[in-house]
Amino acid sequence: MVEFFIFIMIIVAGAGWYSLSRRVKRLTNDVERLKAQLAPDEGATPRQADAPASPEPREEKRPETAPDVRGWVAQRPKTPPPQPANARADSPAPERRKRDGEGGGLEQALGTRWTVWIGGLALAFGAIFLVQYSVQQGLVGPGVRIFLGVLLSVALLAAGEMLRRRPDIVSLSQAGNVPIPPILTATGCIAGYATIYAAYALYGMLSPAAAFLLLGGVSLVTILLSGVHASYLAAIGLLGSVLTPALIASDTPHPEVLFLYLTFVIGAAIATAELRQWRWLNYAALGSSLIWPLIWLIGLWLPGDEIVIALHLLALYGFQLFWAWDDAQETDKADFMSPPSVTAAITGFLIMLFLFAADYEGSALVGFAAYILLTLGAGWRREGFAPAVAISAPFAVAGLGLWAIPRAAWDQNVSTSITHYFTQPLLSEALTSYLLASALTALLYGGAGYLKQIAGARQKSWAAAATFVPLTLFTIAYARTELLETSVSWAFLALILAILHAGITQQLNQRQRDSATGDFAIALYAGATLGFLALTFAIAFRNEWLTIALSLLVPGIASIRRHLNVPVLEKIAVFFGGVILVRLIFNPYLPEYGIGTTPIFNVLLYTYGLPAAFTGLGAMLFRREGLDRTANYLEQVALVLGFALIHLEINHAFNNGNAFGFPGMRYGLAEHGCFLIVWLTAALAMMKWRLHVARPHYRWMTNVLLGLSYAGFFIGLFIMSPLISTIRFNGPLFFDAMMLAYLAPALLAALCVPALQKLNARRNGLAMALASAIAGFAYYSLEIRRLFHEGSIALHRVPVSEVESYSYSLAWLVLGGVMLAAAFVTRRQMLRVGSLCLIILVVGKVFLLDMSGLSGILRAASFLGLGAALIGIGLFYQRMVFRKDPAQD
Repeated sequence: MVEFFIFIMIIVAGAGWYSLSRRVKRLTNDVERLKAQLAPDEGATPRQADAPASPEPREEKRPETAPDVRGWVAQRPKTPPPQPANARADSPAPERRKRDGEGGGLEQALGTRWTVWIGGLALAFGAIFLVQYSVQQGLVGPGVRIFLGVLLSVALLAAGEMLRRRPDIVSLSQAGNVPIPPILTATGCIAGYATIYAAYALYGMLSPAAAFLLLGGVSLVTILLSGVHASYLAAIGLLGSVLTPALIASDTPHPEVLFLYLTFVIGAAIATAELRQWRWLNYAALGSSLIWPLIWLIGLWLPGDEIVIALHLLALYGFQLFWAWDDAQETDKADFMSPPSVTAAITGFLIMLFLFAADYEGSALVGFAAYILLTLGAGWRREGFAPAVAISAPFAVAGLGLWAIPRAAWDQNVSTSITHYFTQPLLSEALTSYLLASALTALLYGGAGYLKQIAGARQKSWAAAATFVPLTLFTIAYARTELLETSVSWAFLALILAILHAGITQQLNQRQRDSATGDFAIALYAGATLGFLALTFAIAFRNEWLTIALSLLVPGIASIRRHLNVPVLEKIAVFFGGVILVRLIFNPYLPEYGIGTTPIFNVLLYTYGLPAAFTGLGAMLFRREGLDRTANYLEQVALVLGFALIHLEINHAFNNGNAFGFPGMRYGLAEHGCFLIVWLTAALAMMKWRLHVARPHYRWMTNVLLGLSYAGFFIGLFIMSPLISTIRFNGPLFFDAMMLAYLAPALLAALCVPALQKLNARRNGLAMALASAIAGFAYYSLEIRRLFHEGSIALHRVPVSEVESYSYSLAWLVLGGVMLAAAFVTRRQMLRVGSLCLIILVVGKVFLLDMSGLSGILRAASFLGLGAALIGIGLFYQRMVFRKDPAQD
């Protein structure tokens, strides 16, 4: 009953403050209008301004005392007040101010300013410590203590008011010194706060109603006195009042007393800040509102305290909305740092904490619901409060998402992942209430946001909240009820919501496509449509089918972008492309997919092939609309997925169905050759595309593939060579693993050389030509060795015989002749240079190896054959390559 009475009194006090503020604003407007009427015309000439004033007006004869502009009408003007027409330019006021000491030295600052500040604080703390000492020592009774506290407060307030009315003290304050009257007045207010609170909480001398009225009266006096004194008076009073409960402790703290007291103190500071337009004071009051709720939650919390604290927080939130009500009526600016917006964030955060601390009891849920309804109602009536709606959305989602998680789950199963807590199973007794609360909250935010968009809302916050809350609440509800398992009913519901949001998107596109706010809302609703559609697939499918379904959204988004001019759809498409890439490249659960052992036509084919195709289709559709940047990104995703598919299929084929396992010791020459063929083919395709279309990703992909190819050549020729490894060949001659590892890569590398030359990559062209020649020569020579040996052809197992050695010389000469003939036909100098290098190699072999390694007829045949071949080649060069015209001789 007492709490209800206190709540009614808060409403009455708020109405009184509102009436008072309206009167103050009217008086302020009247004074400004009178000043404008008394001011001279702006168009007056300097001569008119310097002319002596007419003796007719009598307002110039004013008393010697300072003008009384320190009351409520002394609000800080937005522009400097106009100077009278008879004011002289060489007025001695600045000189007098400088002479009086403004901006003086250290001595003056200490003597005229800091002594006043420190003295005022010392008086305030002295009064508080005096009360504490009297209590601890038992010097005087409770009544005397309260009487002395009241007497001290009244004395300080009286002294401050008397000094304020003295013209000499006022002139000292106007000269740049720290004014003494506000310091004394602030000290008196602090003592008054402490005295009334002690009389109620410590001694029980006041009833809750009496304490309520007295504290409200002190708050009112503080506001009035800060209006006639200085701005920092309210800040000092706020600071001292917040510190008072800590300095005067009670053995049995009562939350209703403490937070009622804080409601009045902080509410008075908020009212003062709004009436005098001191925004810094408003933020100071908001910061102080965080202190005691957090202290109470950490050290003093008891079940049932959430009622009092929720009323306290909602009252402060209501104060902020009340004072900003008129200014927030018509505005297009979304101010997320305004006092109502900051209060919405603080209130939502604290109520969410107390909701969890109270274990989602009914009273805590009522406070949580009141916060949501208050925010939505204020945002509905005033456009300026729309940012508070967007700020409240994540707190609403988090508060409901953590519903009915047992405290033991937090204490025993701690995790750093936030998704861990949002996927905790629901208690069976809380299932119905949780789903009902989530559905109502989603309906409130979604329905209010939709109606605001139809009404032509100018704030983007409504669209953000209306799409974020239903989507996230639906996702969390599914996760907590189904534990991320497949569910046809939830998938069907997600599909219905996707269709609903698609209809809203189309409706907004027809009504608001020309405004910036409308485009933003259309983009958000389109994103929510795609989000619910993605949830439909995620709930209905698992593993590879989920990825396929998500990839199907990419061309769908491109089609929507074709009809809706919503740039954010491009970012959504890029996001889905990234999700697909992560799921298929960096997913640790990929080895758990059931692939089987069938080569090529297995799960990998559609798991990677379909997403690559759908992503490539989306890139093509975006490129048709001129959105090359998005198209390039999606095309890279498609190419990476295509490469991954080919590599996994190769690994799958050569490792008995283990596509994701590291090859290890099973990695053979044939598998390596397949990888090398893929790299060279892809590099050749990239270079061909670069010759027609210059796209940035073609360049870096070409460089990566060429680097892999060079590394593949080196590994195949020098590390995995059959001459040093234990590879056994049992198949037909020429059609074996060396054909895949050497011959096919050599041919592909030869095809890459002209493309590199056209791209002005001469060094890469020479390197690729050299790699092609070495790989082809290795294949040719190793196949000759297979003619003489079965199984392994390693040198450490099977030495080279004389006939085999002679065969190499003969075969190399034949190859050199063929290359020379091919060079003559194709007119390519590179082939001629290659044939000469090969012939030089044969000459070196014959003279260095065959002379000592061969004997008998084989050595003679080797030299005879070499000599005949060299003479024939020389004749060919003389007659066909470097032929001279007889006329020149």
